[in-house]
Amino acid sequence: MASFITANETLTVRQNGSISRSCPTIIGRLLDEALGVDAGRVVCPSSTLNLECIEPTTAALVASAYGFTVFSPMQEDGDLTDGTPHYADNSAVSIMTEGSMYVDCEGTVVAGAPVYVRFTSDGGSNTELGKVRGN
Repeated sequence: MASFITANETLTVRQNGSISRSCPTIIGRLLDEALGVDAGRVVCPSSTLNLECIEPTTAALVASAYGFTVFSPMQEDGDLTDGTPHYADNSAVSIMTEGSMYVDCEGTVVAGAPVYVRFTSDGGSNTELGKVRGN
């Protein structure tokens, strides 16, 4: 069974959280984040027996990250442009632990090159823990 964005699915632009190549490793967790979380964001274990996930708020949480949240057209909020989080609190979240995915990055990232996840502020405008960067 396949799920489609529309009946005649065509991705004309990159979509945060969309898997860009085949054969990813995906796990599932429940979201323990009152404000929800968008697709293509890093999530880590919460304190609930490794069954739930949260967005990282410390360097230690970034280091323990599961991976990136996957865009799912079956979620209640399929529109990532309206400011509403893609995954609501207490919803089941698909997380890519290994593979290739489209995500927002701070600065320029070269296609196919390794990316890194911010675990500390640089003192300037790059202060968001868990944000992807190229160096």
